Amino acid sequence: MRSTFFKTSYILLFLFIPIATINGQNHEVNLFTTIFINNSNDNISFFDGTIKLNNNDVLNGRVSINHIKDQKLSVILKSEHKTKYIPNQDIKEVILNNKDGVKTKFITLTNDNKLYREIFSNTNNVTVYDTSKHPFDGRLIGEVLIDNDGTLINTYDFWASGPKQGLINYVSKRDGIKYKRRDFKSLQELFAIL
Repeated sequence: MRSTFFKTSYILLFLFIPIATINGQNHEVNLFTTIFINNSNDNISFFDGTIKLNNNDVLNGRVSINHIKDQKLSVILKSEHKTKYIPNQDIKEVILNNKDGVKTKFITLTNDNKLYREIFSNTNNVTVYDTSKHPFDGRLIGEVLIDNDGTLINTYDFWASGPKQGLINYVSKRDGIKYKRRDFKSLQELFAIL
């Protein structure tokens, strides 16, 4: 009797696990991945900046990007003793400034409403974006997108060791040349061949 009870319990348990896994996979994946963009409101970095809204209004203050509020990605704006969350879907661009006058631009590029950091732009209509929330860090972080004359290219490659390698793989495939990481001492050298 006891043996039958345990067998039945194990069978039910092993039937439940795949069903729970399937249901979990059907939930919104974009929201899950954005947790990695900013998973804690305890350590929020604010920068002086300007937010340009889709309706052409301009807001100035201390800004922090890509936070989750009411299951939407949002920007936090602090100004004159007030804090306001602004959904990314209402934003055209965010420009953040550091104390040395360096500006970094963030825009939404895809339907996921993430703000992507513009990390490189040249005169050949090629712009490189990534998902870093650190505006003045010169490294590629997270997902890297290339806007090549209006065509958006995602360089994500599951087998790459990181975003820089994904970008190198993209350029290698495009040019038909097997580039290696050691071929580029800096990101600027890599961006130069875009």
